[in-house]
Amino acid sequence: MDNSITFIDTIIRMLYKALGQTGIHISQLSLGTMTVLKGGSPSDKLKLYDAARDSGINYFDTSDNYENGESEKFLGAFLRGKDRTKLYIGTKCFFPKPEYPSGGLSCENILETVDRSLQRMGTDYIDIFYCHRYDRNTPVQETITAIQSLIDTGKVRHWGISAFSTAQLCEMYYTAREMKCSLPTVGQYPYNLFNRTIEMELKEALQTLDLGVIGYYPLAQGVLTGKYSTPGDGESRASDPGLKKQMWDLTDYKLTKVSEYLKLCTRLGVSPSALALRWCLHNDRVSSTLSNVNNFNQLQENLKFISVDLDPQIAGEIEAIFQNAPANPYTGQKY
Repeated sequence: MDNSITFIDTIIRMLYKALGQTGIHISQLSLGTMTVLKGGSPSDKLKLYDAARDSGINYFDTSDNYENGESEKFLGAFLRGKDRTKLYIGTKCFFPKPEYPSGGLSCENILETVDRSLQRMGTDYIDIFYCHRYDRNTPVQETITAIQSLIDTGKVRHWGISAFSTAQLCEMYYTAREMKCSLPTVGQYPYNLFNRTIEMELKEALQTLDLGVIGYYPLAQGVLTGKYSTPGDGESRASDPGLKKQMWDLTDYKLTKVSEYLKLCTRLGVSPSALALRWCLHNDRVSSTLSNVNNFNQLQENLKFISVDLDPQIAGEIEAIFQNAPANPYTGQKY
């Protein structure tokens, strides 16, 4: 990372949204740490995340399996010396890891995972604990009981789910209600101009259960920024052969759509990243968009979403480019 880059002189006032029933008002732009140790030294990344905090970003997301736990350690270094009450941290449990290779949402795995996460991050509590995926091998009652014990002891304040289907979400929610336990109040789902799954039947469940939504992959793994539309991968996940294999959004079809999208952005004089983020936030169920940044320039480009006005005409032009508004397969009516 180029240390000569200076952040914006004036702190941007971040806009906040309520996150479901948590009582948390979360910044509409939040930062993840899935690949935080790639594309720069830890000290440079700490400066970058400090700048993000100074710009008004107050939610930072991680998982016990990101970078084999090193991402949580990074957040621990980031939190050190800061007012913890002004920052919200989310972490997750499900995927296998060396100390618990079977993974899942068993009581044992959840309790051990949270204790290890708290130790790595050097904090007394987790603001939002997520079931990273649905566990078909563990009764939901066992999972809920484990989470409730963490809430009762103050180690976890709120809990949620990530990438659950409508049926899985409802099963977890209504089982918790029947058990008279704390209810899930937050959901993480992929959401971007290519992936609009949450606008389908899931949307009704999210509204009925009043879950706040944090949308991840809002830039479709960086494809919507336009950086893959020109030769060279640059400073990105695609420059890492291992990560590039996981880039399902990097297809010829999507790059063709992005080329049309970039022309619209150029005509409007807006940042492709900023417009894509604003489009996601136009969905009233989405409280925040979760993304990764590798440098100050990417952070600045993303922060420009604040000044983007997504009026009906621009929204219509975007729809004309992507032509993927979800529709009921039986009636043809758009959701």
